[in-house]
Amino acid sequence: MDVMIGELELKDCDVDIILEKYTRRHYNEETEGDDMADIARKSYEFFIKGNIDLDTFKALDTETRKQGNVLDFEFGRFKTVIKRLQYSSSGEFMCWIVEDVDTPKKEREGVFGVRFMV
Repeated sequence: MDVMIGELELKDCDVDIILEKYTRRHYNEETEGDDMADIARKSYEFFIKGNIDLDTFKALDTETRKQGNVLDFEFGRFKTVIKRLQYSSSGEFMCWIVEDVDTPKKEREGVFGVRFMV
């Protein structure tokens, strides 16, 4: 899958998406077991992996330092933070993007974007 991070296009990347749902567990001493409830909050994490050269990794670092990180993908538009960039001398890289779930909806507009292109 090709990925656009800001103005930088990365070809043939593997993208893993993790959707974490938040639950609440209620213990009642009068009954056996406990009750689980989905509290309707969720958070996305994205792992982008592939092969690039060192100059492209430096350009990726520059793009991810821009303010207003916004992730556009088929599930919606989210404000995100880049949690980790990793590069290996073999040319393998990994970019870990985390949705900023505490950001108010009105602040989710920005100039930096990540697009996944099938």
